[in-house]
Amino acid sequence: METLAPSMILPTRIFQELHSRCPVISITEKRSPTIVPFNTTGDAVGCDTPQSFTIVSATPSLPSCSALTSSINNQSDVPINTTITWEEVDNADGYRIAIRSESNEVILEDEDVGLLTSFTLPEELPYGTTVYVAITPYNGQGDADACVEQSFTTVDEPEDPIAEDETKYGFSPDGDGDNDYLSVFTKKNIKKIADFTIFDRWGNQLYTRQNFPPNQVYLGWDGQFRGKPAPRAVYVYTLTVERQDGILETYTGDFAIVK
Repeated sequence: METLAPSMILPTRIFQELHSRCPVISITEKRSPTIVPFNTTGDAVGCDTPQSFTIVSATPSLPSCSALTSSINNQSDVPINTTITWEEVDNADGYRIAIRSESNEVILEDEDVGLLTSFTLPEELPYGTTVYVAITPYNGQGDADACVEQSFTTVDEPEDPIAEDETKYGFSPDGDGDNDYLSVFTKKNIKKIADFTIFDRWGNQLYTRQNFPPNQVYLGWDGQFRGKPAPRAVYVYTLTVERQDGILETYTGDFAIVK
């Protein structure tokens, strides 16, 4: 009697199970595949009935909240002309930004900036004020949920660097040792005088000096022009000072020579 190869011999119980059991698809747009197991003996029996499942597309989720960049978030002494910047958020179709002051004055009301992550205000922010910023990412499902305001504080308004003294109204360069120089006296936050220039009423430059320390009487103008005393009149000055933080500020004014 011919003997079958070992690979062809199947126990009766296993053979019956193969011909009686079909896999069940437990998954539920709709598809109807037919799956038929087989082996060297043949195909499984009764597996020609289609089974179906439904493919469900994932629903997009709401975007998460954004944060101001570290250059301004919770910072102080922020320039009043700063650009508001924030972090990009995945799954966002755009952003809305609202800004208010600490006194609840509306600076910017819910501006939709699309996918930009920065915004430059058309006007300068107020000095010495805590500014509150709300960034709201959104997409087709709605707005990011429960986003809180973030804040920063702007620089204080600079003081007029010229101290109050009689030279604000005029000086008398007559050589008597009293009020003979027009000098620049400043507050402590001024590092140096970057430029001090004086003009007559017709715009002619009479005097200029750059990069010198403040509060030095004899570094001022002595009222001389081309070796002769300037006449009694009203003159104009421009003054540029450098603060301790490196920021330059320019001032203009007028004064009189009195004799």
